[in-house]
Amino acid sequence: MSPSVAVVFGAIVFCFGAALLGVSVWPDQASRSRPATPRVPVDRRRLAAAVAAGAVGWVVTGWPVAAVALVAAMWVVPGMVDQRRERQRSLDGADAVAGWADQLRDLVAAGAGINDALATTARTAPTTIRPAVADLAVRLRHEPTDTALQGLADELAHPAADRVVTAVRLAVSARGERLSEVLDAIARHARDDANARRQIDAARAGLWRQASTVTGVMLAVAVILFLTQREYLAPFDSTTGQLVLSVIVALWFGSLRSMIRLAAGTPEPRLLGGVVS
Repeated sequence: MSPSVAVVFGAIVFCFGAALLGVSVWPDQASRSRPATPRVPVDRRRLAAAVAAGAVGWVVTGWPVAAVALVAAMWVVPGMVDQRRERQRSLDGADAVAGWADQLRDLVAAGAGINDALATTARTAPTTIRPAVADLAVRLRHEPTDTALQGLADELAHPAADRVVTAVRLAVSARGERLSEVLDAIARHARDDANARRQIDAARAGLWRQASTVTGVMLAVAVILFLTQREYLAPFDSTTGQLVLSVIVALWFGSLRSMIRLAAGTPEPRLLGGVVS
């Protein structure tokens, strides 16, 4: 295959993968007219590993489509792992906020003032959110309660924390009426929501394992054939073969995009701004 044809095929597969994964290849007119927004820093190690994998794939196989597919896979798969870890951190955060709400409920029910209860939990809050609650206790010494609580909500950036903060802020203005009952309801809601999300993730994990197994078997077979029966894959050396392979890779990217969307779910809106997975 000539270098010019290889470049064309590589560009086609790149555009297919980018489109299926929801990535814009070039800015449209509307995006040019919008003001610039801060971009997420590029993970240079991940980018270098992806490019290196693509280069190795091109040298070993001589297939531009395989090279582009390896680059995309090395770039996307670690992001999927990071996504699942972030989701787990969100679930752990919900449990931690529920535990903190229980502590506030008990202290308020025992007759403690709201600010005193908040300061006391700085030493006993669940480990996950204890530094943020400790910062809240410090801010309460020199900031209005409402401002300090907003700072806590911004630091935790979690819907469950927003609900606790909102309840406490309303209780401050209403002199704490029925705050313990509200905190108890918020804690139960946070735990129930986290448990429901864990059950959903457990069900999805089976799909992930099946898809991973099928993909692994397919790649293993392809590698074995390439190493032992190279003539069996010879048709892919032609222009037509690369076109067929590009369609296969595009379908794989489409399946991958569907799995990413399934795993991500619907972001839960925050009461005090933003969303969380």
